[in-house]
Amino acid sequence: HARQRGDRLHGRAPEVEATVTRALLFTLLLTGVTLPVHTQDRVVGGHVDTHPAAGSLPREVAALASRPSPVWLAYQVPTAGGPEEMCEGRSARTAVRLAPAARMTVVAELDRGLVHRLRIVTDGCDIDAEGAELTWLTGVTSAMSADWLTALIAQAASRPGARDIAGSALAVLAWHDGPQPLATLIAIARRDARPRLRGQALVLLARRASAGVAATITSAVDTDPDAQVRQQALLALSRLPAAEGTPLLIRVAETHASPVVRREAVRWLGRSRDPRALDYLEALLAR
Repeated sequence: HARQRGDRLHGRAPEVEATVTRALLFTLLLTGVTLPVHTQDRVVGGHVDTHPAAGSLPREVAALASRPSPVWLAYQVPTAGGPEEMCEGRSARTAVRLAPAARMTVVAELDRGLVHRLRIVTDGCDIDAEGAELTWLTGVTSAMSADWLTALIAQAASRPGARDIAGSALAVLAWHDGPQPLATLIAIARRDARPRLRGQALVLLARRASAGVAATITSAVDTDPDAQVRQQALLALSRLPAAEGTPLLIRVAETHASPVVRREAVRWLGRSRDPRALDYLEALLAR
């Protein structure tokens, strides 16, 4: 078995590491633990302890985070749409996936009572634990994971220096399946007090072809008080399916009260390959 480029747990990666790689992993011969086939033999260089989640993911996280030395936590949940494979933040091209990933692994670094880093990994790359202790929880449901991540995002608002972990948790939450994560993304995009998080939620929403997504994004273009959030909302419109996003961008370019927003909408239309965008730009130049 030839190893692919690996993903290191201790690499100098950014805090927000939604490192998406194919389904994690692992059996270490030293531990004698046998995991499901889609995770087997993918983690190297560390000690893996596997046990079922005892009904409360926050309680499991708190117990692990209270240990005297850093520890990594991992569990698997279904994905919504499936991120593509990546290793160390770059797309892995050693294999081609014909369908989106069905599951992903959430990996968290815990130390001194806090979550310091979050990653998502799909089944494709080896994980180099570099001697770290890694606890694998079985039986974690999508709802359990979404509840924990949502609470983590809220708690980060009152924790100095936790801006990046909130963004990481939001990025991980966005790949979760089911209506609850989508509702949380919409609520954050509409009402969260943190402009950076509102803007991130808007861009993440553009991945989800669901009712209410386009309305949330256009509402932010029209009404969000922060200029950077409005810019992110325009980016999100450009990432919607063309049949939905192009008419909305044209409407903004024609009718928005702000000339800055209108110009930005035109700029995104200029990057579109949708024939309707080209027709609009040609008509605009002919005026």
